[in-house]
Amino acid sequence: MKIDILTNLEQIDHIKKDWDSIYEKDENASFFLSWPWVRSWCEVTPFRWIVLTAQKESSTSPVAFLPLGFRTHKVNRFFSSTDFVSSGSAWADHSGFVCIPDESDAALSAFALFLKKKIRWDSLSLNEISDPRFVFFTNLFQSRNFQIKTLKQTECPYIELPETWDQYCLETISKRAHKDINYYVRRIKRDIDFRSTSITKDNLKDSIEILLSLYEKRRQPQYRLMVDRFREILTRSFQNNFLWLNVLWDGVKPIAACSAFLDRKNSTFVGCNTGFDENYSKLRPGTVIFSESVKYAIENGFKYYDFGRGTEEYKYTFGAKDRFNSNTQIIKNTPASIMKNAFIKMHFILKKHISKQKEL
Repeated sequence: MKIDILTNLEQIDHIKKDWDSIYEKDENASFFLSWPWVRSWCEVTPFRWIVLTAQKESSTSPVAFLPLGFRTHKVNRFFSSTDFVSSGSAWADHSGFVCIPDESDAALSAFALFLKKKIRWDSLSLNEISDPRFVFFTNLFQSRNFQIKTLKQTECPYIELPETWDQYCLETISKRAHKDINYYVRRIKRDIDFRSTSITKDNLKDSIEILLSLYEKRRQPQYRLMVDRFREILTRSFQNNFLWLNVLWDGVKPIAACSAFLDRKNSTFVGCNTGFDENYSKLRPGTVIFSESVKYAIENGFKYYDFGRGTEEYKYTFGAKDRFNSNTQIIKNTPASIMKNAFIKMHFILKKHISKQKEL
């Protein structure tokens, strides 16, 4: 197979048709590997990135894509460290690659050989992998020149959705949970000037700003830049017709918002950002808006509700079960890399020692 490297958005735009076609055929490719999502991520990520494409020597059409992010850390004027990561970084709950099913072994072998021989890097982190084919890919690095670290798996709760809301209430959640949902839906409609709105072209900007404002106040994310960049991803998601976003109101005051991505190919409702006004916590607007989202997913024929990463209690209250993403780090272990790492380690030790001497 022939491997090419894409490094700019124009190149990504050029292969959209091929990517869409392969993605539809690849049952292991999650929503976060769809062309619109990867395109959005490439535009906003603080990482530098590349997309590797694989194609047969006798063909001009690709059979697989592997998007990766990377950062180069300059230690001093002599040494630097380059770390590659699977695409999506902080924004994607699942990652991997996109491939025509019958070509996966050949494509992954070609990607691995290319990474071994043609690209300089020190570590490759395969984070949030839900694709079973990556066991084969990781095993391709089994040699004395590489160290493979298997890291802690990530819990990703999900719901297997039945065909009707009534079935869901009877079979998926507990009687207590069903009773609580009904109680808080009735109470919120009784106690405030309640209404619920869905995102449209006319309220797109306002709906996203409300969601991010409530999310930021509730979650207090460490990096403001991450919130700002999510604004772009949500906007592009709506433009590509796979964003669901509802807002709950008390009159003209927004009190809760919830968003999700509509993964029609995998029949999965993919939960995204949420937020609510803590001043309304007694009315449980979070419970109400999550019940709205589950009901929407069921009524629109989705088979799964993916809560993404994290083991928050409310996910299990809504009937979620755990599945797991794998996380693996591959570290170069060649004589040159061992020597470089030794020098880098010595550099940090000396720097720390000098810093302590100055304090004295």
